[in-house]
Amino acid sequence: MPMPPRESSAAEYHYHKILANVIEEVLRRKSGRVTVPELASTAGFSRYHLARLFHYMADETLEQFLRRIRLERAAYMLLHTNQRIFQIAMDSGYQSPEAFSRAFRKSYGCLPTKARGTLTTWELPASSDLHWNADWVLDQAPRDFDDQIVQMPLRYAVVVRAIGDYANLADSWSTLQFKLAARIPVNATFITIYRDNLFTHPVCRTLRADLGWLCGREDAGPAGMRKTVIPAGSYAATRFVERSERTDAWSHMWGRYRSAGNETLCYDEYNRWPLPFDEVKTRLLVSLTRNPPSKS
Repeated sequence: MPMPPRESSAAEYHYHKILANVIEEVLRRKSGRVTVPELASTAGFSRYHLARLFHYMADETLEQFLRRIRLERAAYMLLHTNQRIFQIAMDSGYQSPEAFSRAFRKSYGCLPTKARGTLTTWELPASSDLHWNADWVLDQAPRDFDDQIVQMPLRYAVVVRAIGDYANLADSWSTLQFKLAARIPVNATFITIYRDNLFTHPVCRTLRADLGWLCGREDAGPAGMRKTVIPAGSYAATRFVERSERTDAWSHMWGRYRSAGNETLCYDEYNRWPLPFDEVKTRLLVSLTRNPPSKS
């Protein structure tokens, strides 16, 4: 039975951040094999401590995660490029094509030589829902999100904290609507500030987001909401994208503009009240200021 959403304790959140940096180190690696001792050194933990913590948080052993990411990358390259199998095996950190073929067949049920005509997806099942990401590694053709660098002024917002999988944000907006009703301004600019990275956070049920709307410097929100500051500066921003494009757009934006290991403020700006959630469009914004000062 899935565990219910809840906010992490300070200690848990500290460990989540460390594991997210470890996960990002793995996902951004362009080729080769990443080892547990190497990651432990990066995290400042013993190999045993890191492996134990990862297994507890992500419900998958660290070794399983590393093997799966290597194979997902290889499967993606088989399905989306014309690279030779030998080269894919070497780039994925396997000592020989035979070792690669054995590992591939065990996970995907077919040999790499048959994958291009058999497989329909490169992703492998994972309880953590953490997967290899081509947007973060490969120099792909430009994505059609019209992203550009814009200068944003200092902005203020009133928000309420939502906890849980970002896939369930529609439920959080529905709850906010039920609780506030007529106290929600009609013509406001509504936003979702993402306090964690969907693609690297090890525990989906503890993902944090702040939902609310922009306000004036002196404005106060309804009881139960708090005020937060969105710093001025340079931001990468997309056009307003459809709901069906949003995950791909965020993958693209985090891959292109985020500096690995740095705190990065990012948020959605909706073109109207966010419900029905599948019909609203959003502009994605990622701060390009190193470690922007934001209240979490």
